[in-house]
Amino acid sequence: MNNFFYKKIYLLFGLIILLFSSASLSYAAESKIVKVGAFDNYPVIFKDSDGVIKGFYPDLLADIGKKENIDFEYIFGTWNDGLDRIKSGEIDMLTSVAYTDERASYMDYCKNPILTVWGELYALPSSNIKGVLDVAGKNIGVLTGDINYKNFQTLVSQFNIEVRFSEFSTYDEVFNAVVNNKVDAGVVGVTFGMANEIKYGLESTGVVFNPLNLYFSVAKGKNQALLKILDSYILEWKQQNNSIYDQAEQKWLRGLPKELPVIPDWIVEILVALGVLVFILLIFIFLLNFRVRRVTKKIKEEEKRLEESEWKNKNIIENSKDMIFMIGADYKYLTVNKALADSIKKIPQDIIGKSMFDIFPEETYSAFLENLKKVFETGIGLSVEEKVMVENKYVFISSKLDPVKDVNGKVVAVAGIVRDISDSKKKEEELERMNRFMVARELRMKELKNKITKMEDGNSAEKNN
Repeated sequence: MNNFFYKKIYLLFGLIILLFSSASLSYAAESKIVKVGAFDNYPVIFKDSDGVIKGFYPDLLADIGKKENIDFEYIFGTWNDGLDRIKSGEIDMLTSVAYTDERASYMDYCKNPILTVWGELYALPSSNIKGVLDVAGKNIGVLTGDINYKNFQTLVSQFNIEVRFSEFSTYDEVFNAVVNNKVDAGVVGVTFGMANEIKYGLESTGVVFNPLNLYFSVAKGKNQALLKILDSYILEWKQQNNSIYDQAEQKWLRGLPKELPVIPDWIVEILVALGVLVFILLIFIFLLNFRVRRVTKKIKEEEKRLEESEWKNKNIIENSKDMIFMIGADYKYLTVNKALADSIKKIPQDIIGKSMFDIFPEETYSAFLENLKKVFETGIGLSVEEKVMVENKYVFISSKLDPVKDVNGKVVAVAGIVRDISDSKKKEEELERMNRFMVARELRMKELKNKITKMEDGNSAEKNN
């Protein structure tokens, strides 16, 4: 009885194992061909000159295909073509996919990322773009549908920077546009940038943004068994030493080690002599670096103090109730603070770079213009009070104008502080009127007292007579 019961249990477990095995075999049998979207993004995936799709991702998929009896068939096009094709069902999966909520509406992602990358801005070595603020007004080349394009848009909007974008179908087209001066700089993924910057003669501007993970993805609700297979291999590769992942990474992303050529004996002797010399130089450099580090530390401390001082001064200027500005020799505003912009109901960005003649009506600046000319011509600061027309009424202002000179002593700009003193002027006028009234009153009282005294003297004379 007991033996019969155990036999039933063993049979049941055998059927369960057979069922799962059949399901896996069924998938392997029915899913031998998996169509993969491919595009030019050397070195991770690209079409080589022989027409074969190669790169980091194809090497990984080739290993999986060999072990799982899957034929990964590549459908080549642009990155945007790949997004459209996975939506339409023309392809089964994509490589190098960053996660977005919008993409997740038509794709399912592996749980484990393949790579962690970021976006980077590249330009010609002669470019003056050294930071994100330098891209203002520039034409930037981008890849259509690229997550790095979207992230760069977000970056510049956070700094209120206006740029123009030119879209291209491949990263190669983006770099070609930079080389041919069709755009000022190009946004690409870091793997493409590092692998191709020398080829195109470009360099990173130092604008690096939005690190993100890249995944394998499949069409929404489809190929779930394939997704699990991909995930299991990714997890296994990252736990092994010298896995196919490590080999592909070394081959495509770090470069393969090259065989050293045979070196003649005389070169070896020279190298030994140079080695001794280098050792002596290293000791000297070490001592020099020690000294440099001490000096550098002091310089950095001073720079930090100056930066803090500059920040405090800038904060004081921005929050000052006085109107503060700097105007160039062409009478265009180089900088203005919030108080000045608020006085004419604008923002500083609407004033900077524009002429005072375009901002203020002539009746407002006519006298003020004469004072500016004096400072530019004489190089001597002025402090004046004057009455100007603002919004159809006169107001009193106090202006302090100081010249800004270059290394040759030429006046290149004027820095000014303007304060509305209308209220204090009204108080002064009111005080002056009160003083005049009190003086007149005192005079009348004195005159009245004199008259009373004369009358009293006359009455006393009459009584005595």
